[in-house]
Amino acid sequence: MENRVSQTKTPISYYPLSGRLTTKTSPLLIDWVSGLLGGFASATVCAPLDIARTRHMLLATTKSYGVIDYQGFLQTASKIFKDEGIRGLYKGYSVTAISIPAFHSLYFALFYQTKESLKQANWFGDSELCRNIFSSFYVGMICNTVTNPFWVIRTRIQSQHLHQDSVSKYTGLFSGLHRLCKEEGFKALFKGLGASYFGLSHAIILYPLYEYLKGTIKEYKGTLNSHDVFGASLVSKFTAMILTYPHIVIRTRLQDHRAPSFLNKERQAHAVEDSNRPHKATISSIIKSTYQKEGIKGFYAGLRIDLVRVLPANSIMFVVFEFVKQNLEKQVSSVDLEY
Repeated sequence: MENRVSQTKTPISYYPLSGRLTTKTSPLLIDWVSGLLGGFASATVCAPLDIARTRHMLLATTKSYGVIDYQGFLQTASKIFKDEGIRGLYKGYSVTAISIPAFHSLYFALFYQTKESLKQANWFGDSELCRNIFSSFYVGMICNTVTNPFWVIRTRIQSQHLHQDSVSKYTGLFSGLHRLCKEEGFKALFKGLGASYFGLSHAIILYPLYEYLKGTIKEYKGTLNSHDVFGASLVSKFTAMILTYPHIVIRTRLQDHRAPSFLNKERQAHAVEDSNRPHKATISSIIKSTYQKEGIKGFYAGLRIDLVRVLPANSIMFVVFEFVKQNLEKQVSSVDLEY
């Protein structure tokens, strides 16, 4: 017993087969599991809102081809349900249930790990804000690059009801990835990635502001509860959305853009006549066509619906993340004390 007490304690980890906490656990794993569960809860609860947002955002790029118009969130959701049933509101859920948890689990694990590494290396001195901003930018680039193919397939599945002219349909994540590479090449997996890099300003605002608000509340009250987390995430997400929303519209339209060779003959002929729809989509061509066709308002297409979707989705994700993380850390502490 004396020998065990005298040993240097090692970090704690899950025992791979039993799922029990052991004396090798790392905070990285705790953040990964917490982000995974938070992302899954958010994706599941808010899937219908995500469908409505995507359809509304892409409305202007498809309605000239005879697609029925959507008007606002309730009408959009009602129309989807009427035309496609309950399954229409969860179209692409299998992809969403992979892509969102994958992004958040990777993001939170790397974000807090990067912050700690910067602190140990004494980067930015005592400025926690600078460490948060740098970590958000650095980790955001990694996560956006790794998960971008998932977002492309998710957008294609969610919007394919608007493309009745497509030769074939996307049915799932892996079959979609294979089809996309085969038809449009490997580069198509990273459509919209440039816009995502441009939109790193969103993460640079969201996560540092959330950490600041969370720290301020905890310093003032001495503790954090789910209401505090909900409020901090709501304010930070709303601020980031309002300031950086245009990049989301540009990215979504880039990811949904389909080469004319994969449309049916009737649509190809119509596409040739439509000078407002670029045949080869780039960030600049999407910006130009959006402005010419819709004006400044086009860059905020679907904003109201997205706020209805993303604010509760983001808050659910953060609340579940913090709840799971706190409980796992308590288990770690109890095992540590026993050890």
